[in-house]
Amino acid sequence: MIKTQEKTTKDRVLELREKHQDVFEEIGKPHAYFYPKIAYRPVDKDELYVSFFPSELNKGDDIYTEFISRDYTPEDSNRTLWVLRYNPHWKEEYEPTQVNDLSTARYLVPVSELSKVNLPKKEQEADPFKSLADFIDDCPFSQMTIRDFATIMTGKPVSYKPWLNKLITEK
Repeated sequence: MIKTQEKTTKDRVLELREKHQDVFEEIGKPHAYFYPKIAYRPVDKDELYVSFFPSELNKGDDIYTEFISRDYTPEDSNRTLWVLRYNPHWKEEYEPTQVNDLSTARYLVPVSELSKVNLPKKEQEADPFKSLADFIDDCPFSQMTIRDFATIMTGKPVSYKPWLNKLITEK
């Protein structure tokens, strides 16, 4: 009989992380701490919470997560990546909880404390004509002076047209 190997928790976490690795690379944190969490509403609470171990909160760095079910299935079809920014005052601000006498205490963090991770917008190449349109309507080429041409070529604001000088200095 061939024995199939069950996926370990570590394997499941690595699979979930794979989806977000490009984001970690893009934000300059390729080795960011990531651990998926279950978001739930405790009996005596009105909002969703995520529980974190003291060892996670004590790392001194941001914690990245996505919401999963007990079997490590993503809860969100969009696979939203969340971040809990490091909070040096976590012991005072988050509520400790203990599931039972045998478990390690955890700290409840409201989901509202987490932020969605958005990729930084890639800088697009500057289109001087788009910027120019912000200042004036299209101007006929016949109205350009040698001084205007020198302003454009040298990048120095020497034109008598204030909008052109402003365009050059804000470039």
